[in-house]
Amino acid sequence: MPSDEYGSALRNQVEGLATSLIILSQNGLFFVQSKVKYDECAQPLGEARLKLSQDFNYSVGKFMETSGKIDEAINAAPLRWRARHLYGIHIMLYLIACFLFLVYIYTWSASLSPSTIYVLWVPMWSPVLGALGSIGRSLWFLWYNVNRRRLRKDWLAWFLQAPVLGAIYGIIAYLAFLAGYIATTQSAEVKGEAFPMLLSVLAGFSWQWVNRTINRITKALGGPSEQIRP
Repeated sequence: MPSDEYGSALRNQVEGLATSLIILSQNGLFFVQSKVKYDECAQPLGEARLKLSQDFNYSVGKFMETSGKIDEAINAAPLRWRARHLYGIHIMLYLIACFLFLVYIYTWSASLSPSTIYVLWVPMWSPVLGALGSIGRSLWFLWYNVNRRRLRKDWLAWFLQAPVLGAIYGIIAYLAFLAGYIATTQSAEVKGEAFPMLLSVLAGFSWQWVNRTINRITKALGGPSEQIRP
């Protein structure tokens, strides 16, 4: 009889595989190929779930059978489907293009003027770094879900708006820093840009952190405290 640790690990793997199977089905895997049917994957996986607490070795066998069937279905799918719905190649290319565009724009603008260029009363690097932070977050999120075969096709809108939202959060982070700096030093002239630059990058990467910060500021100003979710 396996230990509880092995049983818990297998249960997590079975549940993870079930999630991946549902997402792959929603992405059209069993429509673009006819070699493997959905039930051929779902049935042994369901048996692995039922026998998990009774027959560990049987559940392992059914888990491996399901994994093999899913691999077989994926290999039978067209390359175009795999590139789009399994690996997210179009999303990765979009994020890389945004990264290169932002680097080019910032480098080009810096070459025109030796002083800091301001956009919407904040340094231009603030929204740029916020967008770069969100691109880093998006690439990590893409890798994480591709690695687990859990990339959903309806996440495309999220990836498309991520750089824009990161730029907005970069501006908000800088303004919050500036407000605190002025309140502390009684001066609007910021000496040293390394820390606010870091804040802009973090704001683009960690949206939850910015949302919590906005919530605290709103509460401090007498407004309602609300839980903002991404």
